[in-house]
Amino acid sequence: GNLLGLDLLGQDASESRHVLDQLAVMSDDNTALLMRSPSPVITLDEHGIVKQWNPAISRLTGLAPGSAVGQPLLGEVFGTRGLLRV
Repeated sequence: GNLLGLDLLGQDASESRHVLDQLAVMSDDNTALLMRSPSPVITLDEHGIVKQWNPAISRLTGLAPGSAVGQPLLGEVFGTRGLLRV
């Protein structure tokens, strides 16, 4: 049980942190634009799950964001048995 050696590796992550901070600001800016848009906008993830539902789409559909966000767009939100039947 004697320690024979120890290797340490360090990396300056300040540049990575700066890039992540910039991405967060861009994401916040995009969300603000989406929420102020007079056009109906829905954003989805790669699986078709509603991530954002702006006020214009709420006015158009009568469906509050809390009812749609987190749900699959096709089937649960729009569909023959969805919240908005088509």
